[in-house]
Amino acid sequence: AYIHQIRKIDFENSFQEPGYRLPTQSNIPVGAVVAVFFNFCSFHCTDCWNSETWERDTELYVDNEFAASEIIKALTARKTNPPMGLSLLGGDPILPENILDTCDILRRVLDELPDLVVGIWSGYTWAAIERERVKDTPEGRALDWVVHHIDVVIDGQFNRLRKIDNRRYGSTNQRVINVPKTLDTGKVVQTDSYLAEAKENAERIDIMKNTRLRAKLL
Repeated sequence: AYIHQIRKIDFENSFQEPGYRLPTQSNIPVGAVVAVFFNFCSFHCTDCWNSETWERDTELYVDNEFAASEIIKALTARKTNPPMGLSLLGGDPILPENILDTCDILRRVLDELPDLVVGIWSGYTWAAIERERVKDTPEGRALDWVVHHIDVVIDGQFNRLRKIDNRRYGSTNQRVINVPKTLDTGKVVQTDSYLAEAKENAERIDIMKNTRLRAKLL
């Protein structure tokens, strides 16, 4: 895989959700995570905060077995309550250029830590993920496996016109999706905490619009 960082303990890039895949996972939202930044992204969102990850950098290559072992070391280095989660971001970890490595690394990590709560950030919308994961290709099959072994996806490209600060996502078009429930129901199920935040965001935007309107009328 091509990875910018492997072992960073991170709060800023925590998806702050509990586990949804297994009854043995903690039902307390994760706080700290190990954040793994994959190299390469073809979306090139305007004003992306991490544009240095866009272009493939062959100097960032690491062996997948080594990457997985480093992630496991970081996840088990200290006891936390709830246990640390794993954030996969970048770049984009599930684009065709990265998905085979992402799948291999995640398999190795989950073999050791099956109750790990996993979240992924991707420029793909859920609809695009659905289209890609049913393809009869190595990349399609790898994506399908990954989707069935994660808890949360933050989907969609960053839109600078809908930027929001201090959230787990960069703009209001992006969603925090409960992946197992979405797979079970066949429709996008957003997490309860995200829906509460979305309502708060909408109310904040309405207040800002009303404030501007009153200022114009004065």
